Amino acid sequence: MSPPHTLLWFVAASIVVASANVAPRAPDACAVIGGKKWVSPREVRACYRSFRVVEEEKANIIDVISKMAAFHTSTNYQIKAPEPFASEVHEDLLGSLQRIRNQKYASDYELHIDFSRTLKRLNDGHIAWVNNCYDSLFVNYLPTPLSLITDAKGVQNVHIAYEAFDVASAEFPDQIDFWQNALPGKLKGNLKSLSGAKILLINGRPPFDAVHANALITGSYQSYATRQNS
Repeated sequence: MSPPHTLLWFVAASIVVASANVAPRAPDACAVIGGKKWVSPREVRACYRSFRVVEEEKANIIDVISKMAAFHTSTNYQIKAPEPFASEVHEDLLGSLQRIRNQKYASDYELHIDFSRTLKRLNDGHIAWVNNCYDSLFVNYLPTPLSLITDAKGVQNVHIAYEAFDVASAEFPDQIDFWQNALPGKLKGNLKSLSGAKILLINGRPPFDAVHANALITGSYQSYATRQNS
């Protein structure tokens, strides 16, 4: 019979070996936002991007969309829509689905975005992609909504809405201090002063560049002007 100290050493050694073979688990990126009412967009994106693509599910989704597209007018019509939309709509849906089938994605969220924007490029309100795992969990709220204001000469410019602070204060009283204190320099604590301000640049570009970029991914409407306003 082995001495007691030999048996103890064997058990301890076994524990060390077993522990060394267990791969460390990555931190749960979604734990940061779990149960919270307000979270930052960066934290939400980190959670969404933590889910890997399940290839079987991806293939099934493409199969379902392809079968649906077989009898949907957008499949052929929107490859080159007639006037007055000939220059705006030219999405080859079946070609894009084949591209998605062959493409690798860093996360399921990136795959979701590709599905969504591919179908939105049809600019047809009768066909859309919605994944409630991503689209319905959180909603973005900004205390500085933008609007077009026409001046005395009839020229339109992008402004922060004149009612922005009043609406934000009334609807989101539990967040107004956060937004106030997030402003830089002399603007800190003075969010109200931005109401009605004219927008000169968005991410270093003229504001109508952002309006145009949004119109390209809004979907649902063939009319460019309608998508600009969405």
